Amino acid sequence: MEGPAAAEHPRTSRLLLLSLAVSGLSVLLWSRLEIGGPLAAGILAFAGYRGVRASGGSLRSPALARVAMSLALVLLLLHAWVRVSTGYRRAAMARVREACAAVEESLRSGTPEGTYDLLSPVARAGTDRDAFLADLRKGFRGLGALRTATAVRWEGGDWTRFPELDAAESVDLRLPLSMDAAFEKGPGCVELEISLRRRGRVLESGLEALRLKAAGK
Repeated sequence: MEGPAAAEHPRTSRLLLLSLAVSGLSVLLWSRLEIGGPLAAGILAFAGYRGVRASGGSLRSPALARVAMSLALVLLLLHAWVRVSTGYRRAAMARVREACAAVEESLRSGTPEGTYDLLSPVARAGTDRDAFLADLRKGFRGLGALRTATAVRWEGGDWTRFPELDAAESVDLRLPLSMDAAFEKGPGCVELEISLRRRGRVLESGLEALRLKAAGK
């Protein structure tokens, strides 16, 4: 609640000032605060507006209250529009992160059998299992088990077409990425290729390729 103040010296609502500050942070930290920033700013603005109306003149700036509420509403609507217009891309990136996390967990075991099972059905059908496992065993002999991934590089393939996921009803993408990682015996790299397929509202993904190599090779 706002503290009392002399009528001849009305002061600006601290809630309104805080709402404007939160709106500013929502713009600066757009991807981190997401929709929570404008929502918090809107609640603060409405509480400040109610406080101004109930203050009996001890709080000023009803116009500032309208500005704060309007700004929060605009940011809230903008966030909602972005979430809707980029829905398939956000879902696809979640699939990519899940695939990377599953690969990391498997490689920490230092055995290749579970990693082969992560491949998509199409990839398994077109891959010689024995050759795949032999290649991974060779990588494990030189590098040891995975300790932690240190950086991920998204490059090449169909990454430039990634926005098409929200623009077209039928899209097929092959997305290569490289994870720099620390292994038991030194630094190395995990090369992956992930497929994304959209047909109407259905989004499918799969791990199509995986290879280990020492750093710098």
